[in-house]
Amino acid sequence: MARAFFSPAPENQLLMAMNSEQRKERRVFVKMPVRLNLAGDVHEHVGFVRDMSSHGMFFYSDLTPALGSQMEFVMHLPQHVFDTAVVSCKGTVVRVEGHVPGAATGIALLIDECNMTGCN
Repeated sequence: MARAFFSPAPENQLLMAMNSEQRKERRVFVKMPVRLNLAGDVHEHVGFVRDMSSHGMFFYSDLTPALGSQMEFVMHLPQHVFDTAVVSCKGTVVRVEGHVPGAATGIALLIDECNMTGCN
C-alpha cells in the first residue's frame, strides 16, 4: 500500500513556523503607512508596514531596492486624539522578497538610526 503524504494541519504549521523563529527580538504585527526613500534620493515612495521591532521592520512598497541599500523612512504614530509622534529612521535593506509585476515588494530593513519627535 502506498504511503500518503502527510501535511500538518494549518494551526500546527503556524506553531512550527513560530518555533523556528531565528530573530533575536520579537516582532509586533502592525498596520501602518510609511513614507520612504532611498538615501540621497528625492523621490518619495509609500509603503505599508507589516511588522516591526526596535531593530527592524518588514513592509510592502512599490520600490524594489537592492540588498544593502540605505533607506530613510518616516512614520506617524498616534499618541492621543489630537497629536502624533513622528518617527524618522535610517536603515539597511537586508531582504527583498521576489517582486511580481503589479504587486508590492516585501522589504526587510535593519534599523540603524531612529529619532522621535512630538512625544510628551
